[in-house]
Amino acid sequence: MTFRTEARRTTFGSTAIEYTLRRSTRRRKTVEIAVDLVDGVLVAAPASATTDELDNFVRRRAPWILKRLAERDGGGSIPKREWVTGETLLYLGRQYRLRFVDHDGLTPAVVRLSGRWLEVPQPRCEDKSEERQGIIQAVERWYRQHAETKLKQRVELYACRLGVRPKRILVRSQTKRWASCGPDGALRFNWRIIMAPLSLVDYVVIHELCHLRHASHDGRFWQCVAAVIPDYSERREGLRRNGFKYSLA
Repeated sequence: MTFRTEARRTTFGSTAIEYTLRRSTRRRKTVEIAVDLVDGVLVAAPASATTDELDNFVRRRAPWILKRLAERDGGGSIPKREWVTGETLLYLGRQYRLRFVDHDGLTPAVVRLSGRWLEVPQPRCEDKSEERQGIIQAVERWYRQHAETKLKQRVELYACRLGVRPKRILVRSQTKRWASCGPDGALRFNWRIIMAPLSLVDYVVIHELCHLRHASHDGRFWQCVAAVIPDYSERREGLRRNGFKYSLA
């Protein structure tokens, strides 16, 4: 079977819906849609289907898609972050308290873990909104750096076990999915997954590595995942249930 995969985007009202389109020469008429816990919105279509037809199909199913995406992301909510000392932040599933430290402004500001605290240099700005934005950017950089290091380590570990080799490992700020495996063999990860426990990070890593062997979510794909983590369904449910927590918002 020949597959061709592409990333697409359409809108439903003011809401953007990103989806992965997988065309197949074996598929004759039917178009199928699914919302995966890791890969987001997936559309399988015949090779002859036009992009306008597929965008219209996605828009017609938009209410169902948005409901499933909300369920995937946990359907919960957390209080709006105030960015004050003592607030809780997650890293690899553990809670750390935010603490601001003095900064002379002459040396590079470095965010670091100190015991159960995440210490952030306090920027000196008269404009409080500018100060707040500087704090958020510094913390996000810290998460991104740690995500790149940890995700590459876990990919290397499990790639050896599975006998696959990704072309590239990229860490991005994806809004609709935790990770993706491109047709070019590149793995793209959402940096926010580093807030989750390592067991869930590993689930996302193994899920994408198995896509290097099996493009679709068929029986062979899930057998590949189960061969490494037999409890993958529990981990997948944990990500669905708690995913809304993994955010700096």
